[in-house]
Amino acid sequence: MSRIRVMLACWLLALWSSLAFSDVEGEGEIAVSNWNIVPSQKIAEPLNVGVLAFHYNGISHVDFSVNSGSWIRVNNMKLNRDTGVYDYYIEIDPQDYKEEFITVESIAYPKNGKLKVNELIRLYLNKQAEKKLDTVYVSNFGDDNNEGTYLNPYKKISHAIKKVNAGGSVIIISPGVYHLDGSGDKMQNKKWVTVKAKEALNRDDVVLSMPNRGLVRLKINMLKFENLSLDFGDIQQIYPENGQMLWFHKVRWFDKNGASYQYKKNVPPVRTSRYIHGYYVTDSIAENMTYGFVDALLARNVVVRKISADAFQNARMVVGAEVYNIDGRTKKELHSDVFQYYGHYDNLIVYSVKGHNLRHVQNFFFDHVTSSFSNSAFINVCINNKEGNPPFSQLASLHKNIFFKNVITENQGWRFRDDLPGPKKFVANSVIFEDSVFESIKRGLHNKNHLPAGVKFFKVRKEWRYTNADNSACK
Repeated sequence: MSRIRVMLACWLLALWSSLAFSDVEGEGEIAVSNWNIVPSQKIAEPLNVGVLAFHYNGISHVDFSVNSGSWIRVNNMKLNRDTGVYDYYIEIDPQDYKEEFITVESIAYPKNGKLKVNELIRLYLNKQAEKKLDTVYVSNFGDDNNEGTYLNPYKKISHAIKKVNAGGSVIIISPGVYHLDGSGDKMQNKKWVTVKAKEALNRDDVVLSMPNRGLVRLKINMLKFENLSLDFGDIQQIYPENGQMLWFHKVRWFDKNGASYQYKKNVPPVRTSRYIHGYYVTDSIAENMTYGFVDALLARNVVVRKISADAFQNARMVVGAEVYNIDGRTKKELHSDVFQYYGHYDNLIVYSVKGHNLRHVQNFFFDHVTSSFSNSAFINVCINNKEGNPPFSQLASLHKNIFFKNVITENQGWRFRDDLPGPKKFVANSVIFEDSVFESIKRGLHNKNHLPAGVKFFKVRKEWRYTNADNSACK
């Protein structure tokens, strides 16, 4: 009899667990996933091609296929030497393929939920011998009537862009300040053209600016800047035309006038992605200027410091980033946020981000201005606030399938703005918080003892306290 009771108890426990698990709002939702790589790049050596993928119920595996071939299964995230972060990846060796380019597909499978098919990407294989004008050279001592060789370089970057082949490089061979005025006239280009300082120079030796503060309109699709600096004291904005793409790699953004300088109009450093195809930024820094990497499609292994506005406003993916020494009072007319989103966004990913020594900076601000947010993940984010006003992060508008895990906002609470009217009101459908710490948790402008409908907390703690940076969790 006792054995029957035990079996019945076990059966009831299993049934209860199954019912309880099926009630978790993360089940049935689509996985959050995207490529952790800049597409259409040229590879000459083996490259680890990675994907990030998250789901409340966990990720079972990610499958990859090259040139529509057999699917390769990857079960776990591992440290990717080419991205510097943990992701799901496969190694691609260009010597294994004869084509000019290959295509790569990936699908993320949650343990319990809907799979996410990522957009197919293309990678070019650098297997051909170097052609004439695959590389041209620029120097302040050059002349645009030259041949563009190392010994007889061009003078203007825009002229060199006109001359170089698609997928080629414009190499700056002498230190100094170079202007980005003029037109490159390569609007149909389908391979990255790279403008970079030669290897013997560092990024501070070569500074790109404008002769008079204005817009950079080089009119070239798929333009990459590498190993140099951009002075946004003389550049009002980099202004790609509709559909163009940009990539900044090992680049320093700065403003020679400093973060507190008062301009007649404060605009993001790059024209916003709703007009262009977008831009990528990797292994770079933005410092001593107004904005950080606003509206980036991917900001990976980047640093933002000593700015006066937002660090990652409307950035689609922020991975392996660090933010520090920001004071939101630097410019009175601006409001500083680490992550501000406004508009309609799907598949946002923020992963492995640390913030230090922030003052009067809102960590998360999901705005109420014609906005909605869906299928997004914020994982391993730890921000150390020294002092602040506003003293809280906040969510407004509609949220569906949003997953926060291991999010810590020291000295800053969390507020669900269900006090706002109409479409501005915070409304949740499967918003999950797990393993997170906030100083306080409130609804609207009032203290309430329960969470809004559609929000679930798992292992979330309140009342974080610290006395100095030494015992901060964000190290």
